Amino acid sequence: MDPHLLIENHSLVNLAMHYKICRKCSRVRNLGPYSSSYQCDTCGSNEQYPNSFFDLNLLLMIDLMQDSYITATSLVPASKDEPIPAEQARLASVVVYFCTVKELMLHRFLSHLLDQFPLPVSFLEHWDKHYFTYSQRREKLLPALLGVNWEKLLTTLTAPNHDFPAMSAFLKKATDARDNLLHEGDHFDIDPNHARGCLENLFPLMEFYALLHNKYVHERRMDAIRRMAQSPAS
Repeated sequence: MDPHLLIENHSLVNLAMHYKICRKCSRVRNLGPYSSSYQCDTCGSNEQYPNSFFDLNLLLMIDLMQDSYITATSLVPASKDEPIPAEQARLASVVVYFCTVKELMLHRFLSHLLDQFPLPVSFLEHWDKHYFTYSQRREKLLPALLGVNWEKLLTTLTAPNHDFPAMSAFLKKATDARDNLLHEGDHFDIDPNHARGCLENLFPLMEFYALLHNKYVHERRMDAIRRMAQSPAS
């Protein structure tokens, strides 16, 4: 099914909130729309009200992105040859919000991952200032922590119906459009299909970061839990 078909009748925020995280071992699962409890299949923890994997800032950006897209597509131009500035502004907003979402996802993953390392408090408090930009975090900090680069992750993490390399190519396309608009002063000339692609690529982006979290944050948390269980009682 084309994910775009879901946009008209479903809140993307609700779809994002299907991803829940275990409070004990940090495993992430997509529970779907009908489950209000979380029986962790790894550590056995049972939670009546599990936490959402995606935090409030991310959910807000997703909601703004969808609202801008729906508003833009509902506007009717005065003529075929005269695009509505308001429509273009909203389509541009979709791209800006999408780029903010992908940057927040990386920041959030790195923050949770760094919590699993015995690093100096001074670094943990200021790492985001050492690696200020998205490209620095993705191209320098991420490989330093994981031992593999972004391109390798795109092929080692897999999920049915999701093409992560294609998603990454779209992330670059969206970033270029956002940067041209904000930094180069280009006019608001966003293709509606490009804006729609932002909403459609949200699905593989969410799945990618859920898999990334489970492989590197959850597994480190489980290792710590196992070590505690095996250590002799004091």
